[in-house]
Amino acid sequence: MGPLAIVLTFMAIILISFAYSRFATQQILQESIEHLEEIYNQINDNFRSTVSKNWRLLRSWKSYIANSAEENPDGFTAFIEEEREDWHFSTFYFLAENGDYIMAIRLYYDLEKSLREEMGIEPSKKIRELFQRIFHVKEH
Repeated sequence: MGPLAIVLTFMAIILISFAYSRFATQQILQESIEHLEEIYNQINDNFRSTVSKNWRLLRSWKSYIANSAEENPDGFTAFIEEEREDWHFSTFYFLAENGDYIMAIRLYYDLEKSLREEMGIEPSKKIRELFQRIFHVKEH
């Protein structure tokens, strides 16, 4: 075997190695993409399911909140606290149905005015703190 044959054999080995390396890299990349897409779809399905469940629960609360918050404030507060713990949330913020912070702030001021004018009392410290947190969220 002459020097030319050795050089050609060596170059062929290098080209085959380079082509195989490129092929293997593309295969690994493709498998990684497919795996990530599968994980994404699983997370997306799980998230969609959780959000749907939460919206159903919140819709079911709507009538309870509308009917019992004024009639039995202590029972309502206990209910909210129990649900907050069950859902592992740090707090709940009640906003307008369309998510409007400004409406939530107006509702607080209406509540404050009603309490003062009709009952001669101010909102509790807990309610004022909750309002401040909602107001702070709006600012940021």
